[in-house]
Amino acid sequence: MIRGLVFVAALLAVQDGLAAPIAVRADCPASTAHDYYFASGTLSGADKHGDSFERAWYSSHLTVMGEPSLSCGTPGTVYRFTWLRTFHHPVAVRVVEEDGRAVLYAVELDGAGGYKPGKVLRRTQRTLSADEFVGLKQAFADAHLDALPVAGATMGRDGAQWIIETTNGAQGQRVVRWSPQDGAAQDLGLRLLALSGWSFDVIY
Repeated sequence: MIRGLVFVAALLAVQDGLAAPIAVRADCPASTAHDYYFASGTLSGADKHGDSFERAWYSSHLTVMGEPSLSCGTPGTVYRFTWLRTFHHPVAVRVVEEDGRAVLYAVELDGAGGYKPGKVLRRTQRTLSADEFVGLKQAFADAHLDALPVAGATMGRDGAQWIIETTNGAQGQRVVRWSPQDGAAQDLGLRLLALSGWSFDVIY
């Protein structure tokens, strides 16, 4: 993947804000379809080239990770952070609440977020404590993803895409930010990373 293209896509994401609703589709495409993870027009809107580029970029990593499509419907309530750093390993942390139990799933690939995904490097799964899950739910509630303003950021050629998603199986919200230095996206992403139990030397 060309870093300049990553930068352009990220710039579009920051300018648009992307506090976009996730509408669960009644008829989900095959998992190999280009719009399996993200329906056409749901990332960069009217910018068809940017939207197609971003969908292909994110989907290539989520596919290797074996992550589900939240727009295709999932049981229970789901919270997910997908972290695509240009030069470092791609990571996804997902928490699923179903039948009063919250389970965390995390996966890290051995590729780079701005280039090829590589293959699965490690996975972890654990049940969150009641206090951990209450804290996570409250953090998402306090973030008001559906009302976030357009993000401002200092742009550069290299950085990381932070993709925050939540859905209750029928509807949800998605926010995309480029290397956030503060705010709800950074707070939620760091919280989910911490819950995974993994540590990372490079965070951007």
